[in-house]
Amino acid sequence: MLIFALLGVNQNKLDNVIKQIRSFGNKNVNKVHLVYGEYDVIAELKAHNPEASSALLKEIKEIEGVTSLKT
Repeated sequence: MLIFALLGVNQNKLDNVIKQIRSFGNKNVNKVHLVYGEYDVIAELKAHNPEASSALLKEIKEIEGVTSLKT
């Protein structure tokens, strides 16, 4: 299951948020992109089932500096 998470992030927390998402490892994260526009970060994620997807997205929402998350 492939997931694209569109994140709003406080500008002074961008580096920390990207590092924390990448720390989930290759098992859960394909790519993380810093972008300009409505969103600040796009994370390409992977999960084996809907439950794993929900758990991963919940962890990302709880990262300090993440202000919004859409999939």
